[in-house]
Amino acid sequence: MATETKTEQPSSSSAAAPEPKGGEGDTVATTTTTNAEGASSSTAPPAVDQATMDQLTEAEKTLQDLVTKKKIIDKQLATVEASIYALEESYLTDTQQYGNVVRGFDGYLQGRTDKKKYKINEADRLFSQSSVTYHRALEIKAREEEYSREEEEMYTHRKKKQRRDD
Repeated sequence: MATETKTEQPSSSSAAAPEPKGGEGDTVATTTTTNAEGASSSTAPPAVDQATMDQLTEAEKTLQDLVTKKKIIDKQLATVEASIYALEESYLTDTQQYGNVVRGFDGYLQGRTDKKKYKINEADRLFSQSSVTYHRALEIKAREEEYSREEEEMYTHRKKKQRRDD
């Protein structure tokens, strides 16, 4: 015949056992079971209660939402930086004959009509270079373009294969 007694003991803080969430004065339920031979065994409460699991689940959901938002914002940033890059290239190309903010306006003063196209140096990209994430944004944009190009090639290849099979 087994008897079971439940006791509630105030929790105490000790170096060996971590204090349950809630602080001093909390009670910890302990179940003691005594079997027919008189031996007793004790079971401690579960390490993580339901409230903690709910908080953990909510924190994981919040983290996942924030990671999703960060990915969206990163894509938007990459798009804006690629746009700045393209506009900057357009500006530098269109204004190279007479001068611009980066190289100066000597062309206006000298009255030259040099139609020669100069290669745009990375050092001339004053606006793009001012961004810390500029290079990363270009890499992301290049990967996206490569991915879409590969998808288009696969689609074209499938269409050609279907025509041959028909």
